[in-house]
Amino acid sequence: MHFSSPASDANAPSRAISSTEYGAIFNKRGLSYDQAMHTYPQARRLEFLQLFRLAPIASSDVVLDVPSLGGYLGWYLSEACIYC
Repeated sequence: MHFSSPASDANAPSRAISSTEYGAIFNKRGLSYDQAMHTYPQARRLEFLQLFRLAPIASSDVVLDVPSLGGYLGWYLSEACIYC
């Protein structure tokens, strides 16, 4: 699988990156993001609260935290909903 990566020069053509390259980039960025979320857990508080204000979650709803799987949304959900 290949993904398109923007070139550093806006006029240069983009290049394809392999899924292995993408995985390495995602892992590095994911670790930094996770560390930041645990260091500053309130950093995205307003964003998450706005999300749930616009789309309220009922107690029987199932919420998937995709793609991060870091559990950050769970900090703002009722224990009555199903959170994965």
